[in-house]
Amino acid sequence: RADAPRVAPADDMLKKQISDMNTKLDRLISIMEKSQESKKEVFVPKAAPVAPKVEVNEEEKQKIEEEFKDIVSKIKDKLGSEVKDVKITSRLDSFASCITKDAGDAQMAAMAHMFRAMGQEAPEVKPILEINPNHEIVKKLQSSTNDELIEDVSWILLDLAKISEGVDVSDKVAFAKRLSKITAKAL
Repeated sequence: RADAPRVAPADDMLKKQISDMNTKLDRLISIMEKSQESKKEVFVPKAAPVAPKVEVNEEEKQKIEEEFKDIVSKIKDKLGSEVKDVKITSRLDSFASCITKDAGDAQMAAMAHMFRAMGQEAPEVKPILEINPNHEIVKKLQSSTNDELIEDVSWILLDLAKISEGVDVSDKVAFAKRLSKITAKAL
């Protein structure tokens, strides 16, 4: 037929490329949706990426921070570049520690999560370790003068907080050794 549109081989190749791109886009969207679902399951119930505001008397907060400033400083020193900061929190009841991210890092963490879901490497966003001054572990750690014990417990607090948030522990063997050593001393 003379008036029928002509289909060139290039048109077929273009259609195939578009089809392939649509398939890849569908996969990416599916990964992102799964990523959002898993992120909700991991972060929302335990510690939001941005720490929620808790009403605490400012005078009381300063008193507690002053009381625990030495142990906070020691924990920061022991953990070094593994954490962005170490803070006292009033948000926890039964847990000794949790990890959070500040508002600026929360968006970067979401992007890093998406990159990892796509199989790409992304820069690691360092967490903020928050410790509960009312928890028995933190109270005992504060009164300890044993530098080795302070280091081991500092790492355990960070690793336990990561585990409870669904984040991988960076050195699983060291975590197991520290936990075994602390448990053996406790028995």
